[in-house]
Amino acid sequence: MADRSDGPELRTALITVLELQNRAYRKHSEMQHARRRDPEVERAFWGEGYIGLADAVVRLRHPETTKALAGALTIGEPPARYLAKFGEEAALVAYV
Repeated sequence: MADRSDGPELRTALITVLELQNRAYRKHSEMQHARRRDPEVERAFWGEGYIGLADAVVRLRHPETTKALAGALTIGEPPARYLAKFGEEAALVAYV
């Protein structure tokens, strides 16, 4: 999918879409907080597409992706592993 050779327009688009997906997931999570979640429904609704998008942003290997990937930390290992490479800087972005 995406890699370092992709242009800035694609990078910006992928980052923007991941940030929008992160916001939608947070809003969904807030609305569902009082209700019992069905893991199968959650996985089907947020699973492969969200994870695939985050993976594409990880593969950009660009510092601009830090904030969007910090917002996707709850979906799994690829964003966390990548952000660990940025160390303290990524931790600060994740909590701002």
